[in-house]
Formats: sequence, structure tokens, C-alpha cells
Amino acid sequence: MKRIFLLLLMVSTLAAYAQPPVPAKDLSTVNTVTPKKGQKMAFEAAYKVHVAKFHKAEEKMSVYEILTGPHAGSYHIVNNDRSYADFDKERTDATAHSLDLDKTFFPYLEETTNATFRFIDSCSWNPEIKAESFSVNVTHLKQGVSVNDYKTEIARNWRIQKKMANTNP
Repeated sequence: MKRIFLLLLMVSTLAAYAQPPVPAKDLSTVNTVTPKKGQKMAFEAAYKVHVAKFHKAEEKMSVYEILTGPHAGSYHIVNNDRSYADFDKERTDATAHSLDLDKTFFPYLEETTNATFRFIDSCSWNPEIKAESFSVNVTHLKQGVSVNDYKTEIARNWRIQKKMANTNP
């Protein structure tokens, strides 16, 4: 009886960690790039040529210019609807793609960083929104922050959002 119970426990545990038959497309890779001074237009032109040459329309890539804050003038290049399996796929044109980036794209950049994020639909409000611009407030709370400090920070963010809503018709 113990062996059967142990076997069932192992099978259920393995099944819980198995990948779904259809991988979830909930990952986004965000590259933050900063063009060199005076190279903004050249960067934009080079990026458009690169995308037209190497990226298919179904890749769902978006570009956002950062307008305010310490990263103003930088861009977020976002590649949406990716799964973990997509990271394992090899590009058939990988060499040509890399050479094109090295010759026509990277020379216009001062800095580039990237990260991958997972979209959580159940925690999102109005995830299908289409807008000209977005207001993104990133708050880094230090470890050991009290609940009162957290409430104060949330209230500050609400005041900022309200002020922005009043200035943007």
C-alpha cells in the first residue's frame, strides 16, 4: 500500500512540473537601447531596415520611446508572445542576422540591456489596451520596508497618476 501511494505521489509530482502540450506564449523580451548622441534618426532608420529584412510580421515586435525619467531618449524594443521553447529555436539565418546587427544597428547605440518578463493575465487590469503612450511607474522597495512606508509609496503613485490624468485630456 505504501509503495502504491509513493508511486502515485511521484507521478502526480512529475505531472505537475511537466510542460503543457501547447507552450504558453506569455513571455516578452525587452531590449532597452540608447542611441548615441546625434544618432537617433540614423538608429531609427537602421532599425526599420533590419526589421524589414530579418523579422516576420507574426513576431509581434513593438518599439516604445522613453519620454521622461532617467532613461529618456532610450527605446524599449519588445518581442511579445514568446514561449520558453522559442528560446531553444535556432534561426536559419543566425549568422546573417548577427552580422547585420553588428554592421548596421549596434554602431548607433551607446548602451543596450535586455531582460525577459512573463505576462500574468490574472493580475493585469485591461491587458488589451491600445494607447499612444503609457505611464509606467517602477518603484523599488528596499528589503525590510514597513507597511506604512509601502502605503505612503502607493498613495504617492496614485497622486502622480491623478495629476497626469488631469494634464492629459
